[in-house]
Amino acid sequence: MKFNEFTDSMCKCTTKDCVQGVSDQMAKWGAEQEKQPDPKPTDEQAKRLEAMGQRLGECIQKVK
Repeated sequence: MKFNEFTDSMCKCTTKDCVQGVSDQMAKWGAEQEKQPDPKPTDEQAKRLEAMGQRLGECIQKVK
């Protein structure tokens, strides 16, 4: 899952520039995904996305 790759990349960041670079990549990917049909995630997928989002946020906060 691409979001997991972004999360892993963000958690490896040690500088604000790195965080910004990953954020920019995520924004570009998100814009591309908006053009795709939006299938509703299963409950398990939604839980995984929520956990990844929380981890992503924690990793961003470590750098700031």
